[in-house]
Formats: sequence, structure tokens, C-alpha cells
Amino acid sequence: MFYVTENELRGAYNREHFSSYTLPEDAKLTPSARQFLIDFHIDFNEGYGAACGNADTSAHDPAAAAARAEDALASFYDDIAVLGARLRMLGRNALGIENDIAHVCDTLGTLWQNRTDLGGLLSECEAADEASAVPVLPPLSAAVHPLYYEMALLEAELARTQRFWAQAAGEMTAEDHASVDAWAQSVTRCRACLATCLEKVAGEARHG
Repeated sequence: MFYVTENELRGAYNREHFSSYTLPEDAKLTPSARQFLIDFHIDFNEGYGAACGNADTSAHDPAAAAARAEDALASFYDDIAVLGARLRMLGRNALGIENDIAHVCDTLGTLWQNRTDLGGLLSECEAADEASAVPVLPPLSAAVHPLYYEMALLEAELARTQRFWAQAAGEMTAEDHASVDAWAQSVTRCRACLATCLEKVAGEARHG
């Protein structure tokens, strides 16, 4: 199994615009690739049918299983690098507005870019252990800084990526699966920090 990335789709789309896309057999989309197709209103199949159809013949093939595990882990680290950069960007933009969030995002993003495990980094965050299923978003208002809408966008992307990781982990070795689970816990804590901040700002905006 391999993963089609957003960069691959953008390159193909720049060469020739297309209105539909069919995944190759035994392929899946990364979260950002899937979002690209949605954003550009491109019809696509999820690609799971072909992969599932080959499951019986490849499930007991150690080489195929190892290749799937390697591809899944590589895609996971691609996500970590991209999200790490976005977290650092959010941290920079939050300076002077939400300094606690700025510190958490920059430190977390740096560790992600370096593939460093987080340990108890986010223990300083007083948010709940679980992120809200649907974060409270601030209302459209000129009084609300654009930072908070950027924060809401990143929170949604983190949630989407978590779901993708849960799927991809099924293709990994037990050791890699455990590592991904640990990273996913850090995402949950980060989302909780963002959701708590958004809820506070939304409340302030509603009450003037």
C-alpha cells in the first residue's frame, strides 16, 4: 500500500486540470490530499475497494506487510513535519495575543519537526485531557482577531489527521503503532488547549 500526497495531486492538477480522480489500486489518500480534492470539487474514489480486494492475497505475505508498514510510517512522518511547521507558524502569530498558546505551539511544533517524543510537555496546559468533539468557534466579528479563526482551522486539521492516523496504524508494526498512539495523545492535548482558548474567546465575543 502507498499514499498519494497533496503535492502529487497539485503537480498533476497544474499540468492538466481534471474534474475526477481515480486512485491507483492499493493506494490511499493522505488527509491533505483528500482535502485538496474536496476543496477543488474533484470527484474521487477513496481507493479502499482495490486495497481490500487484494487483502486476502497479501495479508499473509511478510514482504507486502512490511512494505505497507513502511509506507504508513513514512506518511505519518510527512504529516508530523507539515503539522509541526503549521504549529510553529501559529505560535509565531499568537505572540503578544495568546502567549501561552504561542509557547505550547512553538515548542510542540519544533519537537514534531525533529521527530522528538513529547513526554509531559503539555502538562502545563490546564485544558481537559480530551478535546471537544465540536470546538466552540468565535462568531464572525471584526472584534475577534484573525488568529482565532486560524486556530480553529488548525484544530480541525489536527482532528482530521488523528482519524487518518488511526486508520494507518492498522498497517504498522506493533512498535510503530504504539509510537503513533503516543503522538496521537499529544495531538489530543494540543487540541484541548486550542479548544479551551476558542471557547473563552467565543464567550467573550458573545458577551461584548
